[in-house]
Amino acid sequence: MSRKATAADVALEAGVSRWTVTRAFAPGSYISDKSREHVMAVAERLGYRPNLLARSLSTKTTHQIAVLVDDFGNPHKLAALEALTAALQAEDLVAMLVHIGQHFDHAHAFLNADQRQVDAVVLLGTGFRDETLATAIQPGSPPLFVLAR
Repeated sequence: MSRKATAADVALEAGVSRWTVTRAFAPGSYISDKSREHVMAVAERLGYRPNLLARSLSTKTTHQIAVLVDDFGNPHKLAALEALTAALQAEDLVAMLVHIGQHFDHAHAFLNADQRQVDAVVLLGTGFRDETLATAIQPGSPPLFVLAR
């Protein structure tokens, strides 16, 4: 089984630095059109795709939003969830969906989201108590948004 191509593989094959490969894939970064096209052609040939997890370590942003939902039985919440995820995707963000019900502890869900380094947490529902919100609002925690529907 062959391994995935890395940025170092693309750099070696293209005869450029690893940083040039990184800049080629970063929107708005300074790189000549000729260099970008060359790097992209080599990357395409090697089947290279940037590792977003690795990028998140240097940028300190994951583009992931934890969405905690308390009840999937309510059809209005599904419509709100559809609108929310569409809006997130339009901003190049991805939703990490967590079902919060009677069998899953809210504090654990917040800790899990924080450990995954999400950029924000959205609570979608009406069953979140003040104690639940107090658990989520801690120094250094991601921003919290509450959507009651």
